[in-house]
Amino acid sequence: MAAKAARRTKPPTEENASEDGGFKPLSAFGGLKFLRDYKDISERAALGLMSMKAFHRKFKLQYPTLHAIQITDLHLLEDEDARLKNTAAWQTFRAVLQHAVREGPQPDFILATGDLAHERPRVVYGRLQADIAGMGIPMYVAPGNHDDPALLAEVFSQATHQGSAANGSTTGKVAGVPPDTAPMEMTDGGASVGFGHVSRGNWLVILLDTVVPRMEHGLLSAGELARLDALLHTHPRAHALVCLHHHPVPFGRAGMDAIGLRNAEAFFSIVDRHPQVRGIVWGHIHNAFEAKRGEIMLLGAPSTCFQFDAASERISPIESPPGYRRLTLEPDGRIDSHVVWV
Repeated sequence: MAAKAARRTKPPTEENASEDGGFKPLSAFGGLKFLRDYKDISERAALGLMSMKAFHRKFKLQYPTLHAIQITDLHLLEDEDARLKNTAAWQTFRAVLQHAVREGPQPDFILATGDLAHERPRVVYGRLQADIAGMGIPMYVAPGNHDDPALLAEVFSQATHQGSAANGSTTGKVAGVPPDTAPMEMTDGGASVGFGHVSRGNWLVILLDTVVPRMEHGLLSAGELARLDALLHTHPRAHALVCLHHHPVPFGRAGMDAIGLRNAEAFFSIVDRHPQVRGIVWGHIHNAFEAKRGEIMLLGAPSTCFQFDAASERISPIESPPGYRRLTLEPDGRIDSHVVWV
């Protein structure tokens, strides 16, 4: 078993040296002696006798720092000029995207955490797909209570994502779902739709479906809970970021907390068993939220459309700018994040 695991990890060579100096040439390590040491230590790492951090430090293996943006609660309408809650949803959404690309690091990918469409989802998803494809940045989606999960999966499992190289960088070619990305699958009868996962660098991003048809609150089906547990079990060495629409912790306002994730206890019973989970991100609350559960970052993002009054027990829209969240995923598992108001 150890030998099989070791064969999956190729030693650095001059042929696979990265341009940024992440890998050193084989000759720099002493030729055959290096190969013997590498085989011995990689087997020890595979058996859990050495931490992966120590393994990477020993051989100067470097994973990239990943930059992502989270957009949520777009509430896009069929008519691009129409307004919702006195907000031009398409205009504010596009302003957010332009700001995210113009300011700060270029995102490696976009996380869209639900309520993408407010009406006529087939028309809206198609137009949204075209906007994102024109940016040349892959987008990974999770559905919200205003979405049609099966239709969302159908549209965004097509060639809207860019291919990704092994180090997590994009190739610039639209080629369907990136390598090591589970495709989104449609199911019948309103059952939970699998929204897949993606591996970028040494990070695993998991997208969950919390939608209960025709209801505002969220629930993770038994299948989604099992999928989450299985993914974390089979990727123990990858830092994990879990994405969903409904908030799994109280926001602190009765109206909003009544429509959060109803089985958060079952969700956290899985998360707490897997120490590689570094962060959980969500939407739904139309506001910013930051907290910690042990070492796990808990992050809610504002809407690209309109915000709710955080001081009110009722769900009340207020005049506030659109926003999004920036995420920097470091190779050592740290997450740096902040909300940007546009």
